[in-house]
Amino acid sequence: MRAELESRWIAARRANEPFVAQFALTALDGTTNVIGFAAHPVRDVRGGVVSYFATAHDVTPLAQRHQLNDQLVGALDASRDAIVIFDARSHLVFANRGANLLLGITEIAGSTTDNEAATTFFDAMRNQVPRDVLIEPAHNTWSGELGHRSPDGIMRTLSVTLHVVRDDTGATVHYSVLARDETEAKQLQNELQRQATHDELTGLPNRTLFLRRVAEALDRSRTLKRGVTVLFLDFDGLKTVNDTIGHRFGDQLIVSVGKRLVNATRPNDVVARLSGDEFAVLAEGVADETLALEIAERLRASITGQHLVNGVEVTSGASVGIAIATQALLAEQSPADAATTLLVNADTAMYRA
Repeated sequence: MRAELESRWIAARRANEPFVAQFALTALDGTTNVIGFAAHPVRDVRGGVVSYFATAHDVTPLAQRHQLNDQLVGALDASRDAIVIFDARSHLVFANRGANLLLGITEIAGSTTDNEAATTFFDAMRNQVPRDVLIEPAHNTWSGELGHRSPDGIMRTLSVTLHVVRDDTGATVHYSVLARDETEAKQLQNELQRQATHDELTGLPNRTLFLRRVAEALDRSRTLKRGVTVLFLDFDGLKTVNDTIGHRFGDQLIVSVGKRLVNATRPNDVVARLSGDEFAVLAEGVADETLALEIAERLRASITGQHLVNGVEVTSGASVGIAIATQALLAEQSPADAATTLLVNADTAMYRA
């Protein structure tokens, strides 16, 4: 270190240039301080250097702050989360390595106002974060999910914490943002929810989701006075197919029946597979028995007859039961309980048919 300083000092004197350096100095008591040293040439009237004017200061606190700053930046860069700071005018002030990987934001000294990726992210945040968080002094922190298209073109789900730093007058000083990629976790959550509410074989709603949809329709019917009808269907032939040509063909028959039922219903109707060879249909807005019978016959006809299963023709029939919600049922039971009652009644009606 000493040899390097001497070499730089000699080079500065030869070039008649200022010399600035920092070095550590250990005192007799063992403490070490950082000294800032500066030597500037003193010139005569002809511009020649006649001497040097030198100053030395203890810059230990400043050096410690610089060291701490470097350590903090290193720690922030080690994070996989995106950490970004914007000034009050939404210009980029700081972005860690995670921000570059996740958002495509790169901190470039002197060109922060032209950072397109940073501008895109800030605009996405401004459009999705509640407005009062950005402009009201009483609201300084917000956490939630944001949708943002990353540099690879993928629409990602970000878990974002935004902190708005304001001065004593309430004016915004800067915005600090922590963003974490929750896309895979969100996709897994959605898939688990789908598996919990949909039949794996047909992709149709299962019993749980069907009862939820019926309960929602019943709740709406209380205020809108719209009818709610549930139809329970049991198609024939599944056991025969499973026993004679195999369960693989039986599964294909189930899928075929599900598709035919969907094609035979209205766009807003809900078709569900309950179990095995049992399906159910929610027909919201239907309170008339004649209309319900017409729907039941259309559904029965759609799955009765020949099904081509992997090149094999399979014959199937169907039984249908109908249950229409009454005002008495809605008055006596909650929507959830009434939904279960309707499904049970439709099942019972099918066996009586």
